[in-house]
Amino acid sequence: MKAILEYNLPEDDDAFKAAVDGMKWALLVWDVDVEIRRVVKYSVGLPDGLADKLEGIRTMINDEMQECGLVFPS
Repeated sequence: MKAILEYNLPEDDDAFKAAVDGMKWALLVWDVDVEIRRVVKYSVGLPDGLADKLEGIRTMINDEMQECGLVFPS
């Protein structure tokens, strides 16, 4: 199966860049999620409430991904 995306450049430059850089963005968000998990799981002595706030950010990322039908790359 092939898919061909066609853009009128330079008018559609933002959409073109979003399509081309999609995997980079996915991997960036994945790295942020993993780092937050690592900090919460292995860091001792975090300031009060910080672990909960970080977990809230992870939950928000995952909720938004689910709502948009997105998954991390495998």
